[in-house]
Amino acid sequence: MSKFTTTKITILLADNNSTTRAGICSLLAQADNIEIIAEAKDGFEIPALLKRIQPNILLLDLIMHGPQPSEIIKWVYELSPNTITLGLISSDDYDANLALMLQIGIAGLLRKDIPAKELEYSIRRVARGEILFNGAQLLRAKQWRNDIGEKIDSLTTTEINTLKLLAKGLDNKSIASTLDVSPRTTAYHATHIFKKLSVKNRQEAAIWASKHLSDNLE
Repeated sequence: MSKFTTTKITILLADNNSTTRAGICSLLAQADNIEIIAEAKDGFEIPALLKRIQPNILLLDLIMHGPQPSEIIKWVYELSPNTITLGLISSDDYDANLALMLQIGIAGLLRKDIPAKELEYSIRRVARGEILFNGAQLLRAKQWRNDIGEKIDSLTTTEINTLKLLAKGLDNKSIASTLDVSPRTTAYHATHIFKKLSVKNRQEAAIWASKHLSDNLE
């Protein structure tokens, strides 16, 4: 039996929305032997807190200011290796985040609107060493990798930058100016993007990018 089942489960809550943090704190306030002992409002605050408090669990907002989740998970392994990470998500882009979290190795992925009892139960389960991903989630992640992830991986860095600008409505001349290349080079990249994404034109490519790269268009 895990020691976390008989002693207090300590939590570092990382979310850039103060209202969300307050809501989660409220949900867990009545839970026995579960305590949020520190809060981080962005990814940059996490390393120092991990090192200082060594929490049992990191509740991590996946769409937050600062470093990417994959970088934060590396910090967990280095600075507080006994800490278990649970991801929090409110975005509609659930399958993409599910695939990423499975790849970088966290214990589970929870929606922010999860009921209080389910949140408490999930925390207790991972504190006992359980992994929360089920068969349906694994299948969804695999399907996303096959349908979307492989297409993203096939794009070069220049093509991704071109696609992001295209999704913002820029024409080839404006994209070329932004990326400091010629309009002909931009047109060349656009043609390859359409082929790799299996889309017919700029409009379809922009819609695809807005849907599947929505968290990274800035």
